[in-house]
Amino acid sequence: MTKNIVLTGGASGIGLELLKLLLDEGHRVAVIVRTDDQISGLKNAFPSTKLGVFTADLSDQSAILQVAARIRESLGSVDVLFNNAGVMLGKIAHSKQGNEMHFEVNALAPYILTYSLHPALTQTPVPLVVNTATDGLDFARSINVSEIVNPKKNQSALSLYLNSKLAGLLLMNHLSSKLKFRVVHASPSGNKTKLSQGDGMPFWMKPFVFLLYKDPRFGANLLYQAAFQQQHLDKTQIYLQNNAERTVRCPISEEQIQELLGAIKVDLAN
Repeated sequence: MTKNIVLTGGASGIGLELLKLLLDEGHRVAVIVRTDDQISGLKNAFPSTKLGVFTADLSDQSAILQVAARIRESLGSVDVLFNNAGVMLGKIAHSKQGNEMHFEVNALAPYILTYSLHPALTQTPVPLVVNTATDGLDFARSINVSEIVNPKKNQSALSLYLNSKLAGLLLMNHLSSKLKFRVVHASPSGNKTKLSQGDGMPFWMKPFVFLLYKDPRFGANLLYQAAFQQQHLDKTQIYLQNNAERTVRCPISEEQIQELLGAIKVDLAN
């Protein structure tokens, strides 16, 4: 059955391989990319009438609201949203809103996009959001919200990345309970992508990336299975590693949720 699907981070790596899968299965896909060059590249590679390409800088909260409005107008309804885009940088950087960039792109952007697309998600019987997570979140026992909102200058890129992914999972579970949609957090495992081979990856990890990390098609398949495999279809707020369910035992209070959401500077009600 053809579905209307929104995908972020679809211009390269895991997202590009997932885009191929979705189009091969006949779905209608709206993919969000960062630059106009990526638009022309995708349209040339996939001359399909079922592909729509939109640009937005996901570190810019106003840009997310604008692209969500364009997608709602284009698609009308959204069956599945894949929040796949993410960053792991070599140093601390800040967004237009003044937020640390890992927190902005990996946690706040999926929240804002999901909230903004909710009117389109509610047009389908069982709306689903699939978030690209990362391995190891089941080991987390606490979350230091202050350190996420205002990280220390000497904090490692890996720590910033993992904390932002944990915050994203907890925020999305909270939003799922509030707005009543299914959410699945799926780790694509280790894949050889721009992210895993970039400056943010610790030096000591690079031999493991070279020797053990897989082709991005592997991660794309895991994300696809998270959305469409029968065993997951009646579940929500689950976390998958290698397509197996794991338990995240990290609690978060309403006060901590509101502290994280205080970093959102746009009005989501409009």
